[in-house]
Amino acid sequence: MNSLTLATSQPHHHNKQVSGHYKYMMRQCECDPKGVNNSCLTPYTNRRGKMNTVDVEGGTKKQRLLVEKLVNWCFLRLTPRHRTIHVNVDLTTDIPIDGECSRGGERNEFDIVVYKKLKDDDFITTILHEMVHVMQYATGKMKDLNNEGSTVYWRGYNYTNYEYRRQPWERQAYRLQEILLREWKKYVGSNKCCRCVSST
Repeated sequence: MNSLTLATSQPHHHNKQVSGHYKYMMRQCECDPKGVNNSCLTPYTNRRGKMNTVDVEGGTKKQRLLVEKLVNWCFLRLTPRHRTIHVNVDLTTDIPIDGECSRGGERNEFDIVVYKKLKDDDFITTILHEMVHVMQYATGKMKDLNNEGSTVYWRGYNYTNYEYRRQPWERQAYRLQEILLREWKKYVGSNKCCRCVSST
């Protein structure tokens, strides 16, 4: 699998129309109308009208559905106290690496770009890796002052121009992606809703 990286370009601006709004809770799944499986992530708005959201463009319908499920599952696992995050995901072939993450144009908006020809665990792991970066940005652990990767602070310390594999945010992302992948597979294995959470 090619190296994953922090974004090295200006934020990507996507269509602002949100394809799905999700609250991080387990509810009856849309593909399980009889309610046999009651632990699948489905669209739901909280009482205050605040929600983390995701907008996915490109790729196949199956890929988009999988990414929506993955991102919302990551909201639950990585940023459970946040309610105003919006993530744009662009599935494309116009990227020389597996994936990248950057801050969007609005507060708590983040852009993820993923190489759509990745398969199975590589595709899932890339989404998980980039969602760790979303968590790092959203919680303030990482600050990219010019959004170009050249002036980066981690927990208040300047790590500008550090070697890629030594960057603490990447070390954390690589470590957590494997833990999250195992947890995701366990989650999928415990649910009968295969159409919603199956691989690419």
